[in-house]
Amino acid sequence: MKSQQMPPEMINTVILFEKDRADDQFWVETGFEEEDVEKAIVTLKLENDPQLKKIKEEWEAKSKAYLQERAQEAVQQ
Repeated sequence: MKSQQMPPEMINTVILFEKDRADDQFWVETGFEEEDVEKAIVTLKLENDPQLKKIKEEWEAKSKAYLQERAQEAVQQ
């Protein structure tokens, strides 16, 4: 039996769903909304803080790799 490939427009939907799920998990674990954290960073002028930049870069790389992996899985289905 041959599996069907997911239509390209569905890949974006899957990625958005995964982002929403990650945001929900962040709230469950921290009690904060991502938007609130971002506002606090700007308010406290921490955008250029070296520690925060390092953390952000690490998580962006992990997120990108995860989303690419999920997109590949979706294409393979």
